[in-house]
Amino acid sequence: MKSQRSHIVLVPGFGGFDVLGSLRYYHGVTEVLRAAGLVVHYFPNLPLASVDTRARALREWLIELQRRGIFEDGDDLHLVGHSTGGLDLRMLLHDLAADPRDDGPRRGLLDAVRTAQFLSTPHCGTNLAFWTNGWLTRFLFAHAILGTSYGTTRALGEQGLGRYGQLLRRVLRSDEEPDWIDAIVDTMALCYPCDDPLKRARARASYFDLLKWLRNAMRDQSVMGDLDPEPGKVVSTSPAHWEGRSEAKDEQVLFAKHEIRVRSIVTVAPPPSGALPRNVYELCYALTSLDGSNRIASRASVRIPKLFEPNETMLLRPSDNDGIVNSISMIWPYEEASFAVEGDHGDVMGHFRSPSADERKHEREDDRTYDLFQSGSCFDEASFRTLWNGIALFARECGQSGAALRAA
Repeated sequence: MKSQRSHIVLVPGFGGFDVLGSLRYYHGVTEVLRAAGLVVHYFPNLPLASVDTRARALREWLIELQRRGIFEDGDDLHLVGHSTGGLDLRMLLHDLAADPRDDGPRRGLLDAVRTAQFLSTPHCGTNLAFWTNGWLTRFLFAHAILGTSYGTTRALGEQGLGRYGQLLRRVLRSDEEPDWIDAIVDTMALCYPCDDPLKRARARASYFDLLKWLRNAMRDQSVMGDLDPEPGKVVSTSPAHWEGRSEAKDEQVLFAKHEIRVRSIVTVAPPPSGALPRNVYELCYALTSLDGSNRIASRASVRIPKLFEPNETMLLRPSDNDGIVNSISMIWPYEEASFAVEGDHGDVMGHFRSPSADERKHEREDDRTYDLFQSGSCFDEASFRTLWNGIALFARECGQSGAALRAA
């Protein structure tokens, strides 16, 4: 008799990818989830496409895995989405339920889903998108930054980009902990082709992965409108704009009908200590905390339980955020199913610390650790393992209880 397997699918958020050069979107997660007996899958998402497009891509990717026999009848499917990836999951489930075709792959896929967990997801959008969703900002971002980066990367080629990355490594080398700038420089350096045939092939793959990511991001930034808290500014089908609409009611009926358990993990980062922003994290935190969207500013302060200390609660105000998303926007579908974690937007992905110089010597070039935001939060290795062990436990327990109900 075939044993039932539990699969967990990790969906990346804004700027989505699985592996890009030396940076893995979810770092160190595989070891924790596999130790819990889960089969782990990473979805290579589109960078900045709309939530609708990303959800359709996710659906086709899952169906393809099902057709290949990776998901089989009787297996459980558990979904985890970080940031915008959580909105992708909500759109995916809605689309699967609304599909009039009652064929095997789509219906079997929906019936297999047991849980959906959301990490740092902007269920009501984020003020950061409110302030950056103007036509001028998007034009500069698409052309001045992404367009220039794509053109330069293509012009330099593998060898030129790799040499430039190696040069920047020497120029920018410091005693400070590696952050997002180091991740970019390391990714560039990884493209340099060496004499070894295998390493040369990997360098070529890294180069074209980076080129493809830049091309996709340059051509489509529709997700910015999907993350804007004010739905009237753009035409959008994003779940962040479903509040008070029929889609939100249909969604709750869907979860009840298919016995899908959901919960949200709400991240709260410490505010910067200085009066003026000194780096990218502090600038993003300041913009996110400003009174931008009336939809977020009008929300009442609320207390939700702490994930690591269930008997304690944390008071969340509209200005609280994790450097990218307003924490109060992550509460969904209600307070009792939302749990607070002290950490920034990158901490829960595994990018919460920087290794020592000795540790970095033993790291693989294509799997390095960075403290992307360097917010100074108290999130550490113990927090990381507790968080992801809890995610695995929630999936396993809900899968087992669902199997018992279906058998009965």
